[in-house]
Amino acid sequence: MSDLGVTEIIAINVVGGIDSKLNPGDLCLIDDFIDFTSGRQHTFSDGSKPGVQHVDLTRPYDGKIQSALRQSAKESAVLLHENGVYAGFNGPRFETPSEIRLAALAGATVVGMTGCPEVSLARELGIAYASIALVVNPAAGLSEAEITMDEINKALEVGKSKALKVIEGALKVLAQSE
Repeated sequence: MSDLGVTEIIAINVVGGIDSKLNPGDLCLIDDFIDFTSGRQHTFSDGSKPGVQHVDLTRPYDGKIQSALRQSAKESAVLLHENGVYAGFNGPRFETPSEIRLAALAGATVVGMTGCPEVSLARELGIAYASIALVVNPAAGLSEAEITMDEINKALEVGKSKALKVIEGALKVLAQSE
């Protein structure tokens, strides 16, 4: 993305809901993350530059983009839950109920497979990044039923138009602020 000149990214992460207030089809604005992934490239630094290349992640998600997303959701009358904490795990398997309990204890509200490490990699390259989580199922172990692709696809149908509406509105807000 950086090579293409991209300076801002709005991601949609399809997630399981850990917070009981989040239902399939709901949207949640992500503010922070916990990276439980392993075996993935977590930096672009290859050691060719002297010294360690630290990236500040005090505020990993861009405030200007988040503000535009909030404004768009409000103007579109789309419920956008706030203060989301994304727990990233390796896929393609779903997490175990014990992993979900661990993530919940750490403060996670949603769980997914793709949001980490993309946010920190974007920050490393100076790309402003924000994420809307589209909840498609209760996280593993939070429902008696097993997670099915039918359940996920139904929630995607409900939530994707809302997510696109919020993003389209946010792009207009961002364009007006330039």
